[in-house]
Amino acid sequence: MAGAKGRAVEVDGIEVEVAVDPADDYELIECACVSSDPGAGVEERNRAYFRRNHILLGDGYDRVMGELRDANGGRLPRDVVASFMSRVVAGVAEAKNS
Repeated sequence: MAGAKGRAVEVDGIEVEVAVDPADDYELIECACVSSDPGAGVEERNRAYFRRNHILLGDGYDRVMGELRDANGGRLPRDVVASFMSRVVAGVAEAKNS
């Protein structure tokens, strides 16, 4: 789907270029299915969560995680990453619909 792929959004002062359209990417849908599958094990759900972040951030993954780490005193708490990534997806959806 054209338009969202490569969409730049800013969250918490961090510029993110989303590598794929979150609403139209097979691998992201697969990650979402695993993450929400009550039959999936904890490790399987965690792998899907991490893979989702890598897919969304693409080549910018290390830079974005570094900026989040710097903003959190050298730590990268899971809840910080989860909240940040949720806002990235929401920002892409909002930009796409505007």
